[in-house]
Amino acid sequence: MSRIGIYPSESQLLLLKSILFPPKEAIHFWSKWKAVFQPQFSSAEELFDAQDENIRRLLPLAWFNLQAHEDEWVGWLKGYARHAWARQQKLQHEANRVYSFFENNGLNPIMLKGLAMSRSSYPMMAFRVMNDLDLYIPLAHRDKAFSLLNRLGYQIRPEDEAFMSLSHASQFQKADRMEVDLHWHLFQEHLYPSADLPFLNDINLIEYQGLECRKLNPTAQFFHSLYQCSHWDELPNIRWVVDCVLIARTEVIDWEKVILWTESLCFQAFVADALAFLRDEFGVPIPASVFLRLKALPENRYAKRYFELATRPQKGRIDLALLKAWYKWKGFPNPDESVPFRRILAWKLKGKWLWYKHRINSKFTSGR
Repeated sequence: MSRIGIYPSESQLLLLKSILFPPKEAIHFWSKWKAVFQPQFSSAEELFDAQDENIRRLLPLAWFNLQAHEDEWVGWLKGYARHAWARQQKLQHEANRVYSFFENNGLNPIMLKGLAMSRSSYPMMAFRVMNDLDLYIPLAHRDKAFSLLNRLGYQIRPEDEAFMSLSHASQFQKADRMEVDLHWHLFQEHLYPSADLPFLNDINLIEYQGLECRKLNPTAQFFHSLYQCSHWDELPNIRWVVDCVLIARTEVIDWEKVILWTESLCFQAFVADALAFLRDEFGVPIPASVFLRLKALPENRYAKRYFELATRPQKGRIDLALLKAWYKWKGFPNPDESVPFRRILAWKLKGKWLWYKHRINSKFTSGR
């Protein structure tokens, strides 16, 4: 039976193993990964430039793990690592500026994803390559956070502004191409504050560029990283694998909480499969009892169908948008009983908007 989720292809799996396995074993997978592409490219530069953005983000970490080996292509990766370091310095400076500005104006943001993990789970900050900054603020402070980002020169994307009430986050952009993803919920299936509370009860502190910053505790961070495999993106996100493996290696995971959150959020459809993948392919030590208890959880067929749709290519698919809305409404409990019917109607409007946008884009593209 096929897994529900976004998983690496065979060639991507080879690269991930060359990054995450001990160097003496990793070089074997690196050689096999090169062998897949060498017939198509005459040089390392051509090969790496042809990879998509998600693969290029992993290359500095590949260099770090393989740098002791005398390999021409590994040596070429050092340039990627230097470029990543320079890029991350700029992002870290901006993260410091945004975070301190929020704090000075009475907000207490929480660092999510790469911002937090680059300081706690990765060997160097530069090796968790980021293109944006992810911050969480409570829903009650969302409008104030929007105003503060505007004062810093950021503007919300128009398509995000139109559907804020249906979203868990919005992306803000600045003229210098800096981006901030502002989250007011952790999961897009649960758009109410009480769903986030269990993840916010035990916030950790880390030192970041001279600031004392907040981040999720290791188990919450692991679970939130695991969640990234449950939704399709134009560039399939395989970095959740690296994040989860490194968190599990450097921190203690409370598996009791993982089971509890899986059940309360109705995430049974993908969690057990994702954990089994991490155990089987990368040796993440997960107790057998965890899988037995996850298997014993009652199946939510609506939530399962929702995630089956959520992991399919979405672009321009009004049918998927409407079906997802229906299964989302049926599959995930919401304590605010007045919300679901308005939400399903709004999702229909969103689906129409996506469809018309797709048609307009197609006309312009075909006319060129």
